Amino acid sequence: FRTFFMSWPPQPPPSLLQPVPPPANMMGGPPMPPPPSTTMGGGPPSTAMGGGPPPGMGRPPMPPPGWDPHGPPPPSMPAPLSMPPPGHPPAAAPAPPPAPKNPPAHTVYVHNLNEKVKEAALKKNLTAIFDQFGKIVQITAMKSLKRRGQAFVVFDSVDSAVKAVQSMQGFELSGKPMHLDFAKAKSDAIAKQDGTFKPREKAPKQPRKRKAKEDGEPPGKRDDGAPSAAARAPPRPGPGARQAPEADVPNNILFLTNLPENTTQMMLQVLFNQYPGFREVRQVPSRPDIAFVEYEADYQAAIAKEALNGFSISPTHNMRVAFAKK
Repeated sequence: FRTFFMSWPPQPPPSLLQPVPPPANMMGGPPMPPPPSTTMGGGPPSTAMGGGPPPGMGRPPMPPPGWDPHGPPPPSMPAPLSMPPPGHPPAAAPAPPPAPKNPPAHTVYVHNLNEKVKEAALKKNLTAIFDQFGKIVQITAMKSLKRRGQAFVVFDSVDSAVKAVQSMQGFELSGKPMHLDFAKAKSDAIAKQDGTFKPREKAPKQPRKRKAKEDGEPPGKRDDGAPSAAARAPPRPGPGARQAPEADVPNNILFLTNLPENTTQMMLQVLFNQYPGFREVRQVPSRPDIAFVEYEADYQAAIAKEALNGFSISPTHNMRVAFAKK
């Protein structure tokens, strides 16, 4: 036993301590080099020892268990890039407002304004926006239908107007971007300050055509002796003359008259609902003797009119049905 313990641990045989020669190349060339070590030797660091490529450089991370592939990506995974559907080009960016075309001036021309904003509210908003750039002499907002959405802001100096155009070009006011430019003409307020104001001449009014009586010409005749249009027109009936009744023009609404005072909407619905195309009955609260009945089409109302005109709705009242006038 002493000899055994003195020789512990056993030594490997000398053949095991010698390095194993690399295998010979099967093609007859020099021996192949040994494979690089992936643990403690050279080569790339082993993933088992804490090395390996940094996150994101290798294969993508695995999704967590229970993740729906058709749902939104989990927090640990990057969201996919949103691409437009095929056949639909990406939405283009809004076009920038046009650059000023006119040279700098005291007056700033503001257009592309919201036409629904009232004049008093528009002036108040423009004053609050442009008051920071300098003294405002006058603000004029257009009232006419063709010129709505436009205004003129007159500054005391040209520098203030230039700063306002440069700073507020494209500023969104009431849901629309403002388009700013300099006015072409000098405003009256600036012209009065520098002494160059000249009142505008009003266009002369055209003289009215004189009547035939003023020329001494008898009415109803022209220069060539032919009768005028007034002479050819039929004579108008006098105030006491009876006019012919207008034609009963068909339409989808019937006018009911000569109804008894106790007529209800249900009674009229029962009468007129038996004909196709019936829609509704409308009574006048202050006039129980009249009512209106509406159908979907003109010919459907005509059928009901022919059937119920003169209908004895009570022993003393015969209902009259006619087309309502539009």
